Amino acid sequence: MAESSAEALARRLYTALEIGDAAAVRRALADGADPERGPAEEFGTRPLMQLLVNMEIADQMNKHPDAPDWEKRYHKPGADPVACCAALLEAGASPNRSSRTVPGHPDLPADSMAPIFRAVNASPAVLELLIKAGADVNVVFFIDHHHYETALHIASRLGLVQQAVALLAAGADVNAEIQWCGSLSPRTPLDQAIRHEPGARVCSLLLRAGATFPQSPAFYLGAAIGATCRVRNSRGRGTFNLAYVQKIQKAGGIRPYEALVKKSLTAMLEPKLPQIPKEIIPTIVEFWAHAGDYCMPFCMPFGPETLVRRGLEQIAARVANGNVVVASHK
Repeated sequence: MAESSAEALARRLYTALEIGDAAAVRRALADGADPERGPAEEFGTRPLMQLLVNMEIADQMNKHPDAPDWEKRYHKPGADPVACCAALLEAGASPNRSSRTVPGHPDLPADSMAPIFRAVNASPAVLELLIKAGADVNVVFFIDHHHYETALHIASRLGLVQQAVALLAAGADVNAEIQWCGSLSPRTPLDQAIRHEPGARVCSLLLRAGATFPQSPAFYLGAAIGATCRVRNSRGRGTFNLAYVQKIQKAGGIRPYEALVKKSLTAMLEPKLPQIPKEIIPTIVEFWAHAGDYCMPFCMPFGPETLVRRGLEQIAARVANGNVVVASHK
């Protein structure tokens, strides 16, 4: 039986998306390909969702030198999956519609696999495109009744700073509560950032956006238990960033903590840079130090204070050797 015109166009569009050929994607759409219809042999998976899945796979495979060449297709010259995504959205692809309900859970919401969840992992640029197209940044991703999260939870536990910034700017709920693998208490994005090692990169960002500190005794009980096994946890889970967040909480919040760090760094730097007027030192600290953002992995043999001190010593040595030009101050 001859292939229908709609099916042939769907196949053309799908093939162009597989190799990241934006020009071919636009031609297929201009010829009448439906931006919401995938080929029958691909089980009707929406083109946008398939593109995002392919981007994730290609990015992961590109990190492995022994990966087959076809898996690296989006990293070859001329491939532009971001432009492919833009073309689909311009042609009317929904930034919110999922491909299907969760397998085995037909009672869960149909948007449980919305594009935004794939986009968080795929690319910051693609996430921005979806947000501009009207993607719901607070939609919940249901895996099952005991495991669900929002896009900001994903960005927080994976330490994806650009994605977290974009989601927060678009109105993502910084204190949204989710259930994670049967956890004792609901978790916010900050909870996820604390419990996953890469989350160190977004803790201060979440706190500046208004994240509340974990108050549940169950959370801290789980933190104490998790701390004893984090070395053995190959997936990066535990309580890697709890001590850092508790320091901020003890200081009264992220802003007071920043002020304390700046004051400490200024006091450390002043005697090391006698050539520079003291009133300029706070400006140097403000520009250089990113005060408040220090959070080192548990496995480092030294803490953030040691790391900062070493940096200050290097600056002082460069100034003393004439490798840094200090502008005159009047």
